[in-house]
Amino acid sequence: MRKTFAVLCFSIIFFVSSGAATPLDEYIAARDRYIVAFAPPKYVDNKRHEKALTDVKARLKTLIGPLSAPGYSKEPELNRDTLVGSDVGFDQLDGLRYAGNGGQVVVSTMPLLRAWLAKRKDRPADLDKLISTEDFFTFTVSNDASATFYGSVPVAAKGRKVAVRLGDYAQETLLDQGPTKLLAAVIDGERVYIAEEGVSSHLAPIPVCQAPMKKTLAEANAAYTSFTAFNQKIRAAFDKYLRLSAAADKGYRVCFAREIRKQKAWPAIKKQAQHLVDSLR
Repeated sequence: MRKTFAVLCFSIIFFVSSGAATPLDEYIAARDRYIVAFAPPKYVDNKRHEKALTDVKARLKTLIGPLSAPGYSKEPELNRDTLVGSDVGFDQLDGLRYAGNGGQVVVSTMPLLRAWLAKRKDRPADLDKLISTEDFFTFTVSNDASATFYGSVPVAAKGRKVAVRLGDYAQETLLDQGPTKLLAAVIDGERVYIAEEGVSSHLAPIPVCQAPMKKTLAEANAAYTSFTAFNQKIRAAFDKYLRLSAAADKGYRVCFAREIRKQKAWPAIKKQAQHLVDSLR
């Protein structure tokens, strides 16, 4: 009798102390089992991989819940759409990606974001700083291009953490092209939204920004010509080319961020940005 009672007490204590697994724990455990199963150099059976992704997606839909924002697809895709560690996009944030409104939105949760950040100690701990960086947009949702900012767009946060930028995703510097997208990050309680939407207003070139950029680019191209003319042996010329190209890009974007606020399109840009973040509920 005493032995039975002791075993019962131990079982109760163990259950209470260990606690039942949370939906987040169950999701991460299932996802990580699949990652191990498909770890290189193992052969990846595409049918098994697709079946695993279907299971991961179903678990995420339960964990995250539906998106109520208008204009987006009813059925999402996985933001992190591979379980193979060597694939592009493997390190992206766990979330659901909805297409629509001339762009897309990735929906996740704070627990998933914290789990993602736990493996990335080089990211800012402060959430306001984190969501205001190009790296955040690049590494959470983009699998083949870097986010580039051309200035912030002020919006009413309404009790949420919000960052909106004029920007683009590109594999190389888009000198003199200017931004084509609004990039927005919203943290609303335990929900996380990372959205992009095409800028609806026409953004004409800004001459005051173009002139110094073209001058610096001309100097950069001259340095590159010197580099190639001597069979690529003058390393200093190539270093100068890289330095001036980067300076032209940065200078143009800094100028654009300042001067866009003086352009006729600015009120419409602010209105579109506010509508975008307000819709992410």
